[in-house]
Amino acid sequence: MPYPYGKPLKRYPTEEERAWLWEDGNFVGGAMILLVSLLSFLFSIVATALYTGGVLTGEDLLSETLGLSNTRFLLLYGAVYTASLGLPTLLPLLLFRKKLPRFRGRPSADITVNALFIGIGACYLANMIAGVFSGILEQYGFYLPDAPDYLEPTPQSLAVNLLVMALLPAVLEELLFRVTLLGTLRRYGDGTAVLLSALLFGAMHGYAAQSLFAFLVGLVLGYITVTTGNVYIAMAIHFANNALSILISYAQLHLSDMLGGLLAALCVNGLLLAGLVLLIVAAVRRSPLLRMPRRGTLRAGTLAGGLAGTPLTVLAIVLLFLRAVYLNFCT
Repeated sequence: MPYPYGKPLKRYPTEEERAWLWEDGNFVGGAMILLVSLLSFLFSIVATALYTGGVLTGEDLLSETLGLSNTRFLLLYGAVYTASLGLPTLLPLLLFRKKLPRFRGRPSADITVNALFIGIGACYLANMIAGVFSGILEQYGFYLPDAPDYLEPTPQSLAVNLLVMALLPAVLEELLFRVTLLGTLRRYGDGTAVLLSALLFGAMHGYAAQSLFAFLVGLVLGYITVTTGNVYIAMAIHFANNALSILISYAQLHLSDMLGGLLAALCVNGLLLAGLVLLIVAAVRRSPLLRMPRRGTLRAGTLAGGLAGTPLTVLAIVLLFLRAVYLNFCT
């Protein structure tokens, strides 16, 4: 089936366009089903296999790090995480034989710099918004569990944390959500593709406050991907957002509480200010970065019904809902 990216759909879809909706809905749904399943069960399967093979003991299974050092546990987690994100990216593409845009455009240097700093600043703004939302949820008894801290005051630990907690998510999540899923949905309009891929990105994270943060970040990264035509910029923003948090935490292990807090405040506020200034400059100069290239013409109801009404999408929505209920109410 032809896949004419950039060709706008008509307001009233033809039979061929209805076939696109059916195929794309099942494609996106299948990828999300595989993703949710792997995120939920793959690590437990690996741990059970290691126990069965005699590598781990029963006591190890009860340990947060499976009886391993923090560094080794992170490496194991990184391997499982790579499979959990890599398989939903590759298998649906092979099964559906999709041909996606490569997002390897070459924006000018000033657009690249603007996109990087505006994107990083927007990520920190999204984090602040999610923090306020988390505080509201706590008033009603919904607490976001503390993220496990595997960072130790050694260069080796820092390197492994940057690899597993910053680089891998930046590459794998952008490939899945900004290339595979956004690329699939892009023929229905860039705005539609950015919004839906961001919703899926938020839903993947499960916890309410994390989902809001991921949704807002997904909007930013998706927008930058389609306006610059380059997914590597989104990867760089994603990596910088994660890596800066790790680097600040690492520095705080070697600093007093006052200096550590001052460093964090300077970094966050400095990046927010830089992003705001460059955003204003881009607006004054009418930068292409602030223009959404393509718009779809298919009716919202037809689009939503066509994509969400496929069997695999329905199952994916149910699984995402059940996972969110479990994470928010049962943990």
